[in-house]
Amino acid sequence: IFPEQKERIAEPLLQPPSSPAGIFPETHKQYGMMLLAQLELPDGIKSLNPKDVVYAFSGDECRGMAAPMPEYEGKIFMAIGSDQKKGELIYFRIWSEENQKLVDLEQIIIFQSMKQAGTLDEPYILNVSDQTALNIWEPGGNIFVGTPSPNPFSEVTIIPFELSREAQVRLSLYHPHGQVVEVITDRFFDVGMHEVAIRKGSLNPGIYFYRFEVRGNHRPLVKSGKLILK
Repeated sequence: IFPEQKERIAEPLLQPPSSPAGIFPETHKQYGMMLLAQLELPDGIKSLNPKDVVYAFSGDECRGMAAPMPEYEGKIFMAIGSDQKKGELIYFRIWSEENQKLVDLEQIIIFQSMKQAGTLDEPYILNVSDQTALNIWEPGGNIFVGTPSPNPFSEVTIIPFELSREAQVRLSLYHPHGQVVEVITDRFFDVGMHEVAIRKGSLNPGIYFYRFEVRGNHRPLVKSGKLILK
């Protein structure tokens, strides 16, 4: 945290919000970074509602939780933890008080220990205009998601997966700074073994991140990782 912001940020961090979604961050992580953000609602207005709670995730593990603070113009001050010093893909879910739903956002950040995303003057914007309601998964759903192979790759890499019931599958590709490069697939798949291909196409050589989401009548599964295009 920048020195001039320490005093102003420390106080709200001591008062974490309640968790309307019943989700709580994993504690005792080795490394930490700071997120200073604002929620932008569909009408373009920034949320001042302290009951619109933001959760940070890596995979299906919660890494941070915070809410807009009206006294700070709706700013969100969130500590995010990790056991990796850098490189983890962090994405966000928000409990919307108005809709009484947990919604999933497109924005992501790349975890870097002792760094800060957003500032008081230019907070990181979490846009909820394109929100997707999450389903609550039933226990007992068997899902397998493999790792991309080959990786590194030069032309195409394959991610295999298996579903015990039909589900919505979305695979997104990101630049290292968090921008979406391409949505590889976003559709329903039947029960059984499947695979999704990520092709070089017009992509430039370099490092990318992927996010693989499976949604059905059970708890959402999210798997993310790094890809190297030779």
